[in-house]
Amino acid sequence: MLAETKKQYSQDWHVESLQLNRRLIKIGAPLSIITYCGGTTLAIMFDNIANFELIIALTWLPAVCIWGVQLLNIFYRLSMILMGYTIIWSMSLSCAIVSSMAPNAETFRYISFTFFPIFIAFSLMSIWHWRYALVGVLVSMAMSLIAFYAVYHEPIFSIWLRTWLFIIPVGAGSIFITHFRYMNMRQTFLITRALQRSKEEIEKKNEDITASISYAQRIQQAILPTQAEIGKHIEDYFIFFRPRDVVSGDFYFFTPTDKGYIVAAIDCTGHGVPGAFMSMIGNEMLNEIINQRHISSPSQILTDLHLAIRSTLKQTETDNRDGMDLVLVHIDTATRQLAYAGAKNALYVLQGGELTVLKGNKMAIGGEQREQARIFEEQTLTLQESAMLYLTTDGYLDQFGGEQNKKFGIARFKELIKQAHSLPTAEQEYAFRSSFFDWLQKGNEHQIDDVLVWGIRV
Repeated sequence: MLAETKKQYSQDWHVESLQLNRRLIKIGAPLSIITYCGGTTLAIMFDNIANFELIIALTWLPAVCIWGVQLLNIFYRLSMILMGYTIIWSMSLSCAIVSSMAPNAETFRYISFTFFPIFIAFSLMSIWHWRYALVGVLVSMAMSLIAFYAVYHEPIFSIWLRTWLFIIPVGAGSIFITHFRYMNMRQTFLITRALQRSKEEIEKKNEDITASISYAQRIQQAILPTQAEIGKHIEDYFIFFRPRDVVSGDFYFFTPTDKGYIVAAIDCTGHGVPGAFMSMIGNEMLNEIINQRHISSPSQILTDLHLAIRSTLKQTETDNRDGMDLVLVHIDTATRQLAYAGAKNALYVLQGGELTVLKGNKMAIGGEQREQARIFEEQTLTLQESAMLYLTTDGYLDQFGGEQNKKFGIARFKELIKQAHSLPTAEQEYAFRSSFFDWLQKGNEHQIDDVLVWGIRV
């Protein structure tokens, strides 16, 4: 897999480098040729060389060749290497011919300094291979020296010292600089492409995960009781439900019974996807215990739920310690009798201007069990007219915020109940929601857990 990825990156770079080479040749080659031809022409005019018109024509030969090749490239899409060699060898040939017509070594020295544009053109060759470019420089120099020596028989060594000993390092340096610049661009491209590929893969996986979680959210919402189902039995209520992530480990449960209805607010271990899995398990088990086995006693429901969780998750055989905290209430609508059992979470009842807190057992549903049998206590209470019940998980109470960055806490929650209980339930929901977000904003905090508050007027 790694080898295939590297091969793909190399192929991508090959395409990218071809585009780069075309841009370099289209822009750099004409500039190099014009500079060379212009410089050589000025040198010839300055020294008043014989056969002036012929030399000028030969000087501009490379320009004619390269522009001709570029014109053909428009129609026939010529090879990059063919275009590169056309530039190089046409310029080298021109150099050799012009050098042979120089009247003396001094004029040749002037002409030789116009070779710098040739080195730029040769540097383009280093895109393919720096050795070819270096050989091209040396061959071009040698052709010029040999042509001059063949005509005038002046010592090459003296010309070498006066001219080429300086120009050779410049030519070679331009090639090496271009080559290393090219290698740096290649390395940067490969790294960028690898990062881009990784980013695309991560984004794709993130999209897939997000889509899966969004689909899981629809499934989780499907198991929650609808407003229509609840509204048939409870006329006045509100639910402030805010998962920390897309899916939630908190969920609310409702089901009618022969004498009334059962409501519960459940907080499963964890949040997000793990919590959502637990909520699916918990919801299914509550339905089985209450609706299939027709158990309506809150304490018995919690006991059976605890045993079912430990059995399903094989907690006696494994290290699994997942479970849930909850508050569960059965209300007899005829007698207005409330029966409550809780696993860690309390029930808040405000009636007659007084707030009563029914505390549950300090034991969770599922998880580690050291006692021989886990028994949940059931508490009863007769409800007055327009009594308000508040079922909550610990997400609201444990949220950090405020000016001193503390937990919201039970005391503030009680005070909020006392302030809001007389309001219509829709306004109560707004009061609990706004109080929660104000608490977050003052502490500059993020939501740390799923939040569920269920208020019911009986």
